[in-house]
Amino acid sequence: MSCPELGDARAVLFGCYGTLIDVAVDEESRKAYEVLSTWLGYEGVDIDPVALRREYRERVRSEGGGRSGERFPALDLVAVWRSICMRHRRTPQVAPHLPHRCVLMFRAITVREKAVLPGILPLLDSLRGIPLGVVSDAQCIVGVTELRQLGLFEAFNACVWASDYGYGKPDERLFRNAAKKLSVPARHTLFIGGDPWRDLAGALDAGMMACHIDGVRTVHGDKVIPAP
Repeated sequence: MSCPELGDARAVLFGCYGTLIDVAVDEESRKAYEVLSTWLGYEGVDIDPVALRREYRERVRSEGGGRSGERFPALDLVAVWRSICMRHRRTPQVAPHLPHRCVLMFRAITVREKAVLPGILPLLDSLRGIPLGVVSDAQCIVGVTELRQLGLFEAFNACVWASDYGYGKPDERLFRNAAKKLSVPARHTLFIGGDPWRDLAGALDAGMMACHIDGVRTVHGDKVIPAP
């Protein structure tokens, strides 16, 4: 993977999953819900695996269904698990950290493959000295953990996660928040991503340059789309 032509870019932003990291998860696994149900019992939450699977899916649809009034609402999995834990708790209160632990536990149980995409490490190395950031629809607690696991987190000066803001891609505000964190104007920021709509369109709407990574994970340096 070659470094794209930076042109007027003073900072580079990346998508996370599908751009930096390739991950495969199986949230339909019956075993996953059996393990999680058992673990929750030790944490003071009683819910059988079948009910857990059904309620989790219902809560995800509800939380991500636009109740916030945002055009592109972001899913908050901590809120999903907090709701489940509160409904099925044995004790008057739920430990404050439990919903966060549920997010990570469920992720750990359901991940089947996780790896840095080919060419990303040399690309990041070629961009040393340039402010770098991540803009992602992922959950902050999951994204940060997995970037750390794969040795990528320290390469970035700033990360923006949709779960922290309540809105996701392609909302231009998410991209502008990242540029602001890097103290670089949007017009001097290049975004590299794999989804033409959620990634590139959002970046262009924010006034950034954009570069597409295609299905074989090749950065086309000659196809940088200039800022509007």
